[in-house]
Amino acid sequence: MSDKISGGYDAPISAAVDDLLNRAPFAQEIAHIASRCPGDWSVRIGVYGNWGTGKTSALRLVESLLEPEVPVVWFNPWGHADQDAMWASFVQTVFQRLATADRTVHGATWDKVKRSARGLLDTVEKMAKIRKETEVALSLGTPWLGEWLKASAEDLEGLTLSLGGKRVVVILDDVDRVDPKLLPSLFFALQELLDLPGFSFILSLDPKVVGKALGEYHKGWGDGEEFLEKIIDFPRRLPDPTSKDLWRLASTDLRRYCGFLALEFVERDFKLLPSNPRRLRMFIRHLWSLETQVARHRTDELDLACLVLLALFRFSWPELASVVLSSDELLQGMAMMRLVDSKSPSLKRTIDQVETTTKSILKDASDHEVQRATALMKALGESWTMLSPSDVRRHAYLAERPSILTRKEFEEMLNLWRNDSDTQRAWIATHSARVGHNVPDVSRALFQAALRHSHSSMGLAAGSRDGAGLVEAVAMASACWRLAKSLWLGANLRAQKGVFELALDGAFRWAHFRNHDAYRSLRKLEEDTVLAFARDLKGDRAVEAYKLVLPSFFTSATERQEQALTLRDSVRDALGEALLERGLATLKIQGGFRQIFRNEDLQGLQHIMLNHAGPLWSGLGRVRALELINSEGSSAAVRPNLEEFLHMFEDDHVRLHGYAWATVDQINSLYKDAEIVELIWRQVLATEVNPRFRSGLVDLARHFGKHTGIVLAIPDWWAVDTASGQS
Repeated sequence: MSDKISGGYDAPISAAVDDLLNRAPFAQEIAHIASRCPGDWSVRIGVYGNWGTGKTSALRLVESLLEPEVPVVWFNPWGHADQDAMWASFVQTVFQRLATADRTVHGATWDKVKRSARGLLDTVEKMAKIRKETEVALSLGTPWLGEWLKASAEDLEGLTLSLGGKRVVVILDDVDRVDPKLLPSLFFALQELLDLPGFSFILSLDPKVVGKALGEYHKGWGDGEEFLEKIIDFPRRLPDPTSKDLWRLASTDLRRYCGFLALEFVERDFKLLPSNPRRLRMFIRHLWSLETQVARHRTDELDLACLVLLALFRFSWPELASVVLSSDELLQGMAMMRLVDSKSPSLKRTIDQVETTTKSILKDASDHEVQRATALMKALGESWTMLSPSDVRRHAYLAERPSILTRKEFEEMLNLWRNDSDTQRAWIATHSARVGHNVPDVSRALFQAALRHSHSSMGLAAGSRDGAGLVEAVAMASACWRLAKSLWLGANLRAQKGVFELALDGAFRWAHFRNHDAYRSLRKLEEDTVLAFARDLKGDRAVEAYKLVLPSFFTSATERQEQALTLRDSVRDALGEALLERGLATLKIQGGFRQIFRNEDLQGLQHIMLNHAGPLWSGLGRVRALELINSEGSSAAVRPNLEEFLHMFEDDHVRLHGYAWATVDQINSLYKDAEIVELIWRQVLATEVNPRFRSGLVDLARHFGKHTGIVLAIPDWWAVDTASGQS
């Protein structure tokens, strides 16, 4: 009975048609030695090779060349914990195979085969019984083991004679995986006790691994490989596959399993791939795992050449890849490695950092491995010159950190959607389950994709030579904006940070394109949508949005566009009500004024606090602010905020240079507003102030009197020492 491994991706081959590494000539030599040597020889053949080089596949080819004329017995000795189990399994395996080796044997000859086989099994069962009852320990030098194997050998010899003198080939596969303590027993038996005429033993192993194990078992055996020379009659090393052989193997697997990937993306850097066949096939299996994610993308969304190299980088040196991919500086250094001869000191330092990191992490690797890693990193750097670090990481972690939404998926959704909120919700729910992200994240990704697609459609419109192409592209951009509006309303995007900024930026980019009816219609849709979004914002989201329409957040290119400035002012007005509510609410909070001016994220609130023409101090906002100050200004929470507000004007830098994008004129106009200043002053001093804190208020009153002419009255409860001028 054969020990053959079941089929599978990495299963050894068993037929010449699958011999992609050209192992047939090697297998023919082994088969010839095993089957054609003189009948009175007992032959031990060693098939040597490193892990993953295809030793088992070569032996399967040997088997296919020998069977059925020559019986072949497969025995894997590595799956046994002790000598008892190993040798009992060995004898049974040989018997079971030889007992069925020739179905053409009949009559008396067949009876002799069965009697010999029965005697062999009786020996095995008897020894097992003695072992169980007496718990006799088997060891290499015990007469017990010798007698047992000797008896088994005699039975085996008799069994082969019963088969008409046919030669028997016994293949012992994966000997280098055997428990080291069992190796001496195995080789001792092969040399001394199973030296059987008519038997050929083929052992597949890595001689360095086995030699090391033998050397550690008995120091007198030297490095162990010398001991092997005394056991193995015909040592044969599996030839290294040529580049042509390896590409034949790789291209076959790529066609079979990676149809989504054109061969050219692997072939052009094939020299960087593993030369070990098993490692090579493992890498192709790794590429196969990317198929689902690649299929989610359009062909122009991914750089497949870069994707293959990044997959190889992470497969070959995972620790190094993890360190490099987490650093923008190292990624940029890799992109510069092609300029290694540059005389730029800063560039040389960046490249040196990459090389130092590589040598540090691969300190235990061979020089060949370090050179291969360096070559791969250089090839990677050349492949991603047009990619940002974030794009590189997106390619590297395509399977582990898949995109929430690809352009291909967005376009599919847009084609399904026709201003239908039910279709929108159903698609989002289905996609959310498919990609493993929650509904809000998918909704936000769709919103972002809609605005990006609108921008790219406008680019197509701008570059179109004919009016029909322009109108078609603008129609697509319009559909994207309608989808964005539907998502805003249906997915509660107003609550998510940063979403409004995307819409605002999208509207600003093309605000000046108005020289065609299609453009003007789209601009109206964009402006109405953005203003509706702005009026819908509340609380912190409104404050964040207000910051975006302050002058400093406009690029010089945008500022030159009158239409963008007009839209900016309209958005600021639309946000005014929400900023007013937030500002008034903050004045009611203990320490609220200080919180505003210590938080850069609240620059929108800082601006309206100091801008006389802003929503807090003009129009209906002014009325509400004065009502609040008049009714609650003397409370324990509001009064300290109002006092800090007045002290703000003592800062010359604020008055002379502006602050929080409020101009000098806007600040000084508020500074000189007697109605506001006097009302706040009255509320600050509505209740008696501890004498320890009065001097600062005196200085404040004098400051306003000197710079604005506003006379801040001292209340009756404040006793003033007119002689000293001190309170």
